[in-house]
Amino acid sequence: MNEQIFSKNPASVLMVDDTPANLELLSGMLKVRGYKVRAAISGKLALQAARNDPPDLILLDINMPGMNGYEVCAELKSDRNLKDIPIIFLSALSETIDKVKAFGAGGVDYITKPFQFEEVEARVEMHLELRRQKLQLQENYNTLRELEKLRDSLVHMIIHDLRSPLTGIYFYLQLIGENAEKNLAADKISAIAAAIEAAKQMIRLVNDILDASKMEAGQMKLRLAGCDLVSAVKETLSGMKSLAGSRTLQFTPPSSPAEVLADRELILRVLQNLLANALKFTKDDGTIALDI
Repeated sequence: MNEQIFSKNPASVLMVDDTPANLELLSGMLKVRGYKVRAAISGKLALQAARNDPPDLILLDINMPGMNGYEVCAELKSDRNLKDIPIIFLSALSETIDKVKAFGAGGVDYITKPFQFEEVEARVEMHLELRRQKLQLQENYNTLRELEKLRDSLVHMIIHDLRSPLTGIYFYLQLIGENAEKNLAADKISAIAAAIEAAKQMIRLVNDILDASKMEAGQMKLRLAGCDLVSAVKETLSGMKSLAGSRTLQFTPPSSPAEVLADRELILRVLQNLLANALKFTKDDGTIALDI
């Protein structure tokens, strides 16, 4: 079991008891099982030993002069580098209140003296295995987070690099469209208009993804200014009218001004996304109504 838990080094156990005979007996038994065992005869020495070389598990007596086991446990749990070390209380105190207090202080288990060594060994092995699994889980989580960061950076780089050629395509299509009526048939003009709209949507999607990355990183900067919502809605309708097909788009401007302090480009993108969703889920010949 020990080789499975810590493949490179034997698991280290710190024993804390003010009775040397107890330390000698139990440490001898644990060493035979392959553990690396250290002993401390007081709470103060135990804290010093743990800070100098954190053990994998601590067996802790309660009744000790100067500093009892509860106080030692509380000190360990308050230390960021030691708080995750499992602590098993090993005490002659057998009342329920003593056990409750031990668990309340942060202990993971409680063994009553006089103990059976087989029980101590079984519980030590169990809590070392739980610690190994917890450390492995944390390591896997950290690896996953690093992979997610790598993926996000790669996606961000690809999306960012896509924006320039897409913008170039969009402007070239606009240039072709400006002279299309003189040189092209009606169906070709319609195809160019659809291509321009598709390019606009792709640019909009790229900008949305980049903005989402900025928002997650807390780097989103808003360009706040007076924004007329009526003109924003009209601009959105004009830009997406070709996608409506047989669906009807309705908008009746309010009687009073609708100006807000906002980032107009982001407001336009919000409106475009809302309208795109409405078009996606509205059947042919349906009606989409916009209101402010």
